[in-house]
Amino acid sequence: MRDESFGLINNKIPYTDHFTVDEVRKGCLDTYDVLLVGSDQVWNAAKVPNQDIFLLDFAKKQKCLTYAASFGMTAIPDGMFELYKKGINRFESLLLREKEGLEMCKALDRNDAKVVLDPTLLLGYDDYQEIMDDGESPMIEGKYILLYSLNKSYRIYDEVYGICKRTGCKMVVLKRSFCPPSMERYEGSIELFAVSPGGFLRLIKNAECVITNSYHALLFSINFNISFYVYLDNADQENSRMLTILDMCGLDRRVYWETEALPKSVNKIDYGSVNLFLENQRRKSIEELKKAIYND
Repeated sequence: MRDESFGLINNKIPYTDHFTVDEVRKGCLDTYDVLLVGSDQVWNAAKVPNQDIFLLDFAKKQKCLTYAASFGMTAIPDGMFELYKKGINRFESLLLREKEGLEMCKALDRNDAKVVLDPTLLLGYDDYQEIMDDGESPMIEGKYILLYSLNKSYRIYDEVYGICKRTGCKMVVLKRSFCPPSMERYEGSIELFAVSPGGFLRLIKNAECVITNSYHALLFSINFNISFYVYLDNADQENSRMLTILDMCGLDRRVYWETEALPKSVNKIDYGSVNLFLENQRRKSIEELKKAIYND
């Protein structure tokens, strides 16, 4: 079911023929002039194996670039400093996704890295409309608050249920797997699994509010001008990517930590200045990428 859902969008993407490590190593040598690495945690050795590939150790004559590349960690793992140092200095241009990445690059002797927008924010609502009209998107009647959590904490579920009870909204929970908590304890809640990419976007677009600890649920909430609260685990080392974009957009007051309670109601967001910022940053980010590719 999950594979079929993702197939709806994968079939629209003109992928190359190079997928495996060996195919990338051999197929890129004479095929491409530019190799570009990005974006989501590609340099996080704790989660992503084959860091030699993502640091382009096989590149010979190609120009090596990045776009919104992300470390997704706060320190280089033990024993890997020299690998990262040699790899990072292989790139002609370093366009990163998080401010913390700038400091890590400085530690690796690169002071020229820049922060750009996540690639999902380079497109606007109209660009995503076709994906949302995939025919597989769930339709929820009435007002609802969407909860999408990537950790196993019960706290976020309890907090969102409280807001739903006070506002009269339905509680719609999008889950990645059949894991706790059981929704039976949250009367009237709606539980969803294996939603298509278009369905994911539509759930966000039609929500009264999105409450999440997911980076991409946050990004699409901002992009679609939806009210949201980010509810974060204080100990999560991957919070930096969310805190960076929230700070850039002036939305850092939408952050709450699991040591505190969420607001009792949904406070709307004035997106006027945020949209102007995104429009300006889209232009700048695309200009930086073109500059890197064409040496302008």
